[in-house]
Amino acid sequence: MTEHQTSTRPAPPHSDAGEPNVTIRAFSFLQPAFKKQGLSPNECMVPIRPDDTVTTLLERIGVDPELVEGCFINRLVESMDTVLKPGDRIALIPPGTPGPYRYLLGIRGKKKGDDEKAATCSSWS
Repeated sequence: MTEHQTSTRPAPPHSDAGEPNVTIRAFSFLQPAFKKQGLSPNECMVPIRPDDTVTTLLERIGVDPELVEGCFINRLVESMDTVLKPGDRIALIPPGTPGPYRYLLGIRGKKKGDDEKAATCSSWS
C-alpha cells in the first residue's frame, strides 16, 4: 500500500450535493476538544480535500489526532490513514474504552511504555 491506505469499504449511502463533506461524531472525552474548536461533537459536517485522511482532517480542524484511539468510517473500523470519500460518516473513539469493548470494536491501542503512535485502528481480518 502507499503512504495512505485505500480501503475497499463501500461508498456511503448518500452524499450531499455540492462541496465534498464528511460527517464526524466524537464520543466521550473527545467532545471537549471538538467544542473548543466550535464544532458540535454530536455530529458536524466538515469539508474535505482530495487525499484527506482522518489524521489530516483532524489536524486541519484543530483537534489533536493523538486524542483518538479508534476510528470508524461508515461503521467499519479503519486506519487513521484511510483516504476519506465525500459523504463518509466518521466516528471517533478516545482512549480509555474498556477492554471488552476494545476487543469487540476491533481497536487496539498503545500499551504502557510503548513508543508507538497512540492512535491505531485495525480492521477485522
